[in-house]
Amino acid sequence: SAQQQDRGRTMEAVVQLEEAVRYDPSIWQAWGRLGELYYVTSTLDSALEAWTKAYQQAPPEHRAGLASRVNRAQRDAAIERTFKTHATEHFHIRYDGEQHAAQAEAVGHALEQAHARLRERVGQAPPRLTVILYGAGEFQRIAGRRDWALGLYDGRMRLRIDEIQANDLAPFVVAHELGHAYLADTFGPGLPTWVHEGFAQLVEPEAPLTPREEALRQAFKARTAWVPLKWLDSRFIRPSHDQDVERAYAQSYYAVEQLMTRYGTDRWLRFLRALQGGAPVDEAMAKSFGVPGSRIDQGSFE
Repeated sequence: SAQQQDRGRTMEAVVQLEEAVRYDPSIWQAWGRLGELYYVTSTLDSALEAWTKAYQQAPPEHRAGLASRVNRAQRDAAIERTFKTHATEHFHIRYDGEQHAAQAEAVGHALEQAHARLRERVGQAPPRLTVILYGAGEFQRIAGRRDWALGLYDGRMRLRIDEIQANDLAPFVVAHELGHAYLADTFGPGLPTWVHEGFAQLVEPEAPLTPREEALRQAFKARTAWVPLKWLDSRFIRPSHDQDVERAYAQSYYAVEQLMTRYGTDRWLRFLRALQGGAPVDEAMAKSFGVPGSRIDQGSFE
């Protein structure tokens, strides 16, 4: 299957990189990449060792990022010291065996359903992901100031499981974070936030719109509440109030839905590949959708 081929390529990359650093231990980039591969498969001790060696040999301008990775691996290893693993076809679910064993199985089911929906929607999905279930206190150590968040993806999917289960949100949160994981793993770190957040909402299970969501949708359609897409990311990063974030999520969802529905999945993926290749957003839109990017930026999709 495609998933088995992807897993095979990952293992092949690990073997090649391990051989490279045995031949020349001074290749810091190889150590850094090895750390990434070890980390996403939860071999944290190996990731920590690889990133430490990369840090020791990297030029000064690259050390801050590697130091951050070392700190992250150390933090995760401390939290997950006694965690257990529940494996499904596409996920390694790490959890506190005393608190979250039942939740791990339920989340595994929701994850596999979300994986199947994503694969049906765009033809592919991540071959293997590590998912960690946290209580509220542990999750806050990971999420920092994002006290509103129930999940995040940073190479591993992290879920605030007690809150998710208490509100029956697992199908929505895991699908949302899987959407982020797919975009990050397939197209790299350079996609706009509105692309990420719109797509992640679109791959969630369908649910009726609230009156507020319906009103915002009509306002976007009429372009009376539209924020140019080139400015939309700032509403996520530096919101002036809660409504900014609410509207940014709603508009991102509407924009991605319009692009995928009107132009189809193939052109949407072409757009993402153009962004991955470094094309400016306007240029990627024009080449992928055949519509001037300036028009789409202003909310006109025709």
